[in-house]
Amino acid sequence: MHARNRAAERYGLYMDNQDIRLLANRLMIGEGVEFERESRHISKAFILVGDTEIPVVYNRTRGRVITILPPDAKEVIRARERENAS
Repeated sequence: MHARNRAAERYGLYMDNQDIRLLANRLMIGEGVEFERESRHISKAFILVGDTEIPVVYNRTRGRVITILPPDAKEVIRARERENAS
């Protein structure tokens, strides 16, 4: 699964498919902090995994994590700057 591979590559988090589904479920019940909405279906949010806050792209309609964004992605940096400014 793409998101599982990106979690390992970008954050050193080794997750199985069930862990990724659990992340999606947590996002669907509002545990994450949405920082961008791409469309009616696709959102970007921060969510805690252990002690690590990771940015994810997820499909709200299907309840699926699409990918885990890198910490240096432009939209992640902008969202963190907005968060720190408030």
